[in-house]
Amino acid sequence: MVGFVMVVALVAVIFLVFLGIMMRKPGAEEDRTRVDEVSLFLDAMLEYSTDCEVAGSRLNFKDAIIEAKETNRCPGTGVDGNLKENLEELSKEIIEKSWNPGQDKPVKGYLFEVVFEKADDPLLRSEEAEIIAISAFPGGSPDEREAKTAEKPIGKGIKVSLKIYENLGTKTTA
Repeated sequence: MVGFVMVVALVAVIFLVFLGIMMRKPGAEEDRTRVDEVSLFLDAMLEYSTDCEVAGSRLNFKDAIIEAKETNRCPGTGVDGNLKENLEELSKEIIEKSWNPGQDKPVKGYLFEVVFEKADDPLLRSEEAEIIAISAFPGGSPDEREAKTAEKPIGKGIKVSLKIYENLGTKTTA
């Protein structure tokens, strides 16, 4: 009798392990890896050196964004231009060279946003936030695809986010 109970218990444990393996969402690890890839890319992009200089040192992309909120000028270049427009062009160049979006490519499009809150205090934030938004969808509308998203607050009421839209094939969701 004890042997029979041991066999039933062993079969039940094996069944539960097998059930756990089968119930795992297929591709979950791949999805997590892709989200991490977008987050790491955004981190690297924020460290990219720009042409703006302060005290003989070039500003990285993150510091240039902060400077854009405060003065909208690029110090040290002698160019009296619109820093926000320059950052839009640089963002587009970096993202498109790195992700290479296209209709016949795995990456169908992207949306990169920098949100400048009017107030640094979260209690005073309103719909009046200024946004730099760069997007490209050569593959059509992004509504049908799942986006891999990374968001980073960089201080002084500024948040950056990047969404990468991919052709995920015939993957089904549960």
